[in-house]
Amino acid sequence: KALPHLVELQVLDVNSNNIGDSGIVSLVQTLCQPSSMDMEQNPPGDKSLTAAPQYITLPQMHIGYNSGVSGPGSARVAQLSSALPALTRLDISGDRYKPAHLS
Repeated sequence: KALPHLVELQVLDVNSNNIGDSGIVSLVQTLCQPSSMDMEQNPPGDKSLTAAPQYITLPQMHIGYNSGVSGPGSARVAQLSSALPALTRLDISGDRYKPAHLS
C-alpha cells in the first residue's frame, strides 16, 4: 500500500544519501502507486474517508547526489515519475564525486 498519509506531500528531499539504484527506484515506485484510505482509519461512525484511490500530489522531488545511483537508475526514476502528474521539479543530479554516465 502506498503512503496514504502523505497524499499532500509538497517536497521530498533525500539528496546526498546512500540510497542506491534499488532504493531510489523503490521509493519512487511507492510514491507513484495510488493509495486508499482504509475505512478502519475512520473514527467509529465517521464515513468521511472513502476507499477511493488517491495519488500523491508531489510537486518537487530532490533525489540527486545519492551514491550508488547509476545512469540507468536515474533513467528509471525519470520514467516512473511520469506517473506523478503534479511533479514540476525533479532533481536527479548525479553523485557529486562521480558523474552518472561513469557509474
